[in-house]
Amino acid sequence: MFSNTLLRRQAGAVIWFLCLSFVIVATLPMSSPALRVEASVEGLKITVTDANGRLVAGAAIKISGETLAVPLSTVTDAKGTATLTTLPAGTYTVEISAPGFKEFSETVAVKGEGSTDTLAAKLEVAPTEQTVTVAANNKLADPVYTQLRAAVTTGFQVAPVEGLQFKRDVGLFALTKGKLYLLPETMNRNFRAIYVGQGTFTLTPELWQERKYLKNITKAETFSEEFTQLVILSSDGFLADCKKKLPFTPDDGSAIKSILEDTNTLLHKTLPRGIGGFRGNDNFEAQELAALYWPQRPTYFHAFIKGTKNKSLWYGVDRSGFFPTQGPEEVGLVNYDDSDFALLYHAHATEKYARGTAVSTFSHNVIDVLNYTIEAVISKETLTATAAVAFRGTVSGPRVLTFGLEPRLRVNRVTDSQGTAIPFIQESEKNDGAFSVILPTPIKNGVETLIKVSYEGKGVVTDAGGGNYFVGLRTSWYPSYGDFKDYALYEMTFKSPKKYSLVATGKMEKQSTEGDFQVTTWKSPQPMVVAGFNFALYKKKSGKDANTDIDIYATERVPDFLRNPQQDLPQNSRAGTVTDESAAVGELTPSRLANDALVQTQNALRLYNHFFGEYPYGQIAISQQPAPNFGQAWPMLVYLPITAFFDKTQLFFLTRGNNQLGKFIDVVGPHELAHQWWGHMVVWSSYHDQWLSEGFADFSAALYLEQVRGLKRANEFWEEERRLITEKNRFGLAPADVGPLWYGLRLDLTQKTSGTYRRTVYPKGAYVLHMLRRLMWDPQTGDQKFIEMMHDFTSTYRFKPTSTENFKTIAEKHMTPAMNLQGNGKLDWFFLNWVYGTEVPEFGFSANVADAGDGKFKITGTLTQANVHDKFAVIVPIYAEMEDEKYVLLGRLPIIGNATQNLDVTVPLTKKPKRILINAFHDVLGTNK
Repeated sequence: MFSNTLLRRQAGAVIWFLCLSFVIVATLPMSSPALRVEASVEGLKITVTDANGRLVAGAAIKISGETLAVPLSTVTDAKGTATLTTLPAGTYTVEISAPGFKEFSETVAVKGEGSTDTLAAKLEVAPTEQTVTVAANNKLADPVYTQLRAAVTTGFQVAPVEGLQFKRDVGLFALTKGKLYLLPETMNRNFRAIYVGQGTFTLTPELWQERKYLKNITKAETFSEEFTQLVILSSDGFLADCKKKLPFTPDDGSAIKSILEDTNTLLHKTLPRGIGGFRGNDNFEAQELAALYWPQRPTYFHAFIKGTKNKSLWYGVDRSGFFPTQGPEEVGLVNYDDSDFALLYHAHATEKYARGTAVSTFSHNVIDVLNYTIEAVISKETLTATAAVAFRGTVSGPRVLTFGLEPRLRVNRVTDSQGTAIPFIQESEKNDGAFSVILPTPIKNGVETLIKVSYEGKGVVTDAGGGNYFVGLRTSWYPSYGDFKDYALYEMTFKSPKKYSLVATGKMEKQSTEGDFQVTTWKSPQPMVVAGFNFALYKKKSGKDANTDIDIYATERVPDFLRNPQQDLPQNSRAGTVTDESAAVGELTPSRLANDALVQTQNALRLYNHFFGEYPYGQIAISQQPAPNFGQAWPMLVYLPITAFFDKTQLFFLTRGNNQLGKFIDVVGPHELAHQWWGHMVVWSSYHDQWLSEGFADFSAALYLEQVRGLKRANEFWEEERRLITEKNRFGLAPADVGPLWYGLRLDLTQKTSGTYRRTVYPKGAYVLHMLRRLMWDPQTGDQKFIEMMHDFTSTYRFKPTSTENFKTIAEKHMTPAMNLQGNGKLDWFFLNWVYGTEVPEFGFSANVADAGDGKFKITGTLTQANVHDKFAVIVPIYAEMEDEKYVLLGRLPIIGNATQNLDVTVPLTKKPKRILINAFHDVLGTNK
């Protein structure tokens, strides 16, 4: 999940973020002794981590300096960063505060836009008690897991190797000359080996997309690396074959002692951090245990390669999914060096392409969760909870199940339906702390099972001051399963301080008080892929639209980092009095604008119901959160940034007159509300398909702007989207060139392409839907065909994962005759260009208008297309702009490849047009000569 996902909108000297659905939010571990701050070439980029490298969300940052009229205040986002790109050159004081630490202040010199500056800082632990009291740990030890986890000191075997070659899917290993060490067996199986010597690894992608992507990153379509060391983790029979073929003899292991130590650090501490957002909290011993307890478990082969050029390579073929939280692909190659991270290859096993089963809708899940019943107590910043998880087996045999619970939440007991304690795995939160349950008997296909998990910890809620709480760990505050692909029913009971309001996904079924606590119970009316809550000293405003009840939750006071901004405004140096800006900002009272949020929600619901189908839940809650820089949407619950509850005057003065924040506020609410359709009612299958959520939500926001603010504002939006797609970064790479829309999150997973995901999946995904709408638009019926297509899509895939190919099939069902360029009823030409391709055409257009008499006008001209492949096809609309600022669609002109099309047509018009133009409404993504 993830989040991972950030829509950046520049506002004055502050970068505000629109953090859309499914971003994994991390909050500050209370025992962490240090933070790190650094700057980037894009201005001043502040990245906050703890001493263990964990990104920290919600750290308050204040920046002041002589060049600033008003000190800047922000907080780190879900990725632990805050970016300021418009700081003038000068010297600034950076102040950082976070719960559990003393205040930090240091001076940094900024050279100006485009410069590189770095600031490192360490925060001292605050003297107040920061430990978490957890109930007595009732963890049962599994003896086999204990054996797997124990340090290995004896029982090694070694064999000489020369000229051995073996292949695992597209990866070819050649062990030229060296020694292969086998680690001791567990239950008569070897899982690990270490090779020391000379060798070569070669990877040749089968798919043309992978070859092109690899060339973009490495300058070659084939990856090759000479190595001196391999660490192999295998359950696929490779090591058993080696035992049969090679002359192994006993060995004391002294020659590989240091390698073993480094391997333990790698597997238990380095990789579990989730380098580059990749595979956090893995526990490889849990995988070995799962293979021992389920001999039919899909096999895996992992090789950690110490190369001569790249010293931190990881190649894997995992039949349960190499990157399981994002997609079903089984094969991957990663450079996990923190300074040069890159996901170099990620694809299905080759035989799946041959069989036609390489689809993103495939699931490796072994259970289907039916419902979650959660009882949670919130006391100060501690969450204590019990979650009952009822699931049905989709296969027979597994005993080890891994759930998505944040390691900071410490499990103290797991029981079965009879209350009998069962073993579980959860290592230290600083290590590979993934949570797994070891069932006493294997699950059976179609048979229901129930477990109860009791846990406690901090990090879920953080006091931001002024009655505001930041809710973090939004996807991992309970033991979830399925990674946004498994729909389930939820019943959640919360016990929280009664002076605060708690709002959750679902409908409130019960409410009562117990002493100083309120107790509320929430049930989901429809299956959901995720559940959550928000918590603060809210005032509530209610309304209704059609069949939907609407509740707006906002506070009367702002968080501490926004408290009394007037006092920070500069004094007038000539008069010695406070400037009028203090009065202009006024008192920041978010709840004052609750009615505006209600009206916006009503308008958006009406629009989306019309275009996409009826809102499915019957109730929606819009809740303010203290972060000023991102929003998020869960089913029936939207988290809006506090800045969405400031008026335009306050935003103007708080951002020194920059209107970008206003543009952000224009879309954040409509975008997040649209996720009720795109991301919850219809959910994406894998990272390949996430554009169906984020891109569709961006399109929905543009549709809202068009209907409420007019075509001019919508065109401004589309021009900004086009800029995001085509503008080059500091490495000279435009997002459109890095990789296709279909690569989703992968576009971000290299150092040189960081940020490409946001600048591709959101705007280009929106453009794909926008272009289809414009192609389907008809002067007589308007958007009727498009609306029919969208209703068909939501009704067909209601509450089920869907894929790019699924949407393509729906679009082909509703395409107009003019869209049938290939004459086969397919939209291959369209999706190949815009979803699976990377090119953005450059258009040239000129036209003349001559009066032909009898109310007709002769239009001649030329249309050219450049910078595309020979089969790149588009359909370009031709418009006449009239004096009353209206546009008449004259027709659509297909053009294929790098070509020129002549225009020669006579059309009836009421008067001579001001001009003839193409793409009056950004109908086709492209650039102009």
